[in-house]
Amino acid sequence: MPLLLLLCSTLTVHAQGVITFSQPTTGGGWNGTDQMQGWEFIPQVDVSVTELGIYDGQIPTGFNQPHSVAIWTDNGDLVTSASIPSGTSAPLQNNFRYADVAPTTLLAGQTYVIGAFYPTPVSDYTVLWERNGLGNVVFVDPRLDFVAYRSGPSPGGISFPATRDTGYVGGFGPSFVIGIPEPGAVAFLGVALAVGMLRAGRWRKRAVKAIH
Repeated sequence: MPLLLLLCSTLTVHAQGVITFSQPTTGGGWNGTDQMQGWEFIPQVDVSVTELGIYDGQIPTGFNQPHSVAIWTDNGDLVTSASIPSGTSAPLQNNFRYADVAPTTLLAGQTYVIGAFYPTPVSDYTVLWERNGLGNVVFVDPRLDFVAYRSGPSPGGISFPATRDTGYVGGFGPSFVIGIPEPGAVAFLGVALAVGMLRAGRWRKRAVKAIH
């Protein structure tokens, strides 16, 4: 039984939000006009996006308005998108609310932009930090390389956030969940299966000897 549980654990798909905070942080852009907020990044390994989401503030209370979230290539081609409903119906994880999307692969070494549409009044994305002032508040998944803060006006609906600023780290209203098997787990699974088969064979031999 312990071996079986060990093998099952290695099959678990690793899934987590790519942005986490050491403590809840405040929002930004209070009472702003319709706009896009987001960030530019480069995956260091191939990843599969399974959920898109938005930060729900220092004290999660749901959204007053629905939001749209999308990922584009750096030239503005849409990769995947989702709608986050108002209220609290979207699942909450570490102060972010997420919606499922069809698994979508982002390729290592390629540049992507994630952005969310914030209709008036804007209150749901997080404050901006200068790169040298980030401290230990915000953590970006090490499988991603943060490149730049992205933003832009977007009257009436979602659009590609074309304005970029490499001097800031922020716009972390939008985030996403990636689900890929842990590389170590896959390798360990092969070893564990081999050891398990070997032990099972030895157990059978002992059982046969015991019977005879």
